[in-house]
Amino acid sequence: MSRKPVDLMVGNKVSSGLIGREMLRGFSEENSEFYLISPQKSDGPYPWTKTELATHLVKWFKGVSS
Repeated sequence: MSRKPVDLMVGNKVSSGLIGREMLRGFSEENSEFYLISPQKSDGPYPWTKTELATHLVKWFKGVSS
């Protein structure tokens, strides 16, 4: 976060499923565990669909711009 001049970053765990026993995660999957990282705090993981993530991001951006 200290190297990125942004207000919010979203992260999630990804795996191609090719190494070890990890199953496919984050690629072409509708569900994931997302982390929201801001300069003030880090929250998560949130078990959301990508649509739910988008809804939360729109609400967050609306709150920032008010």
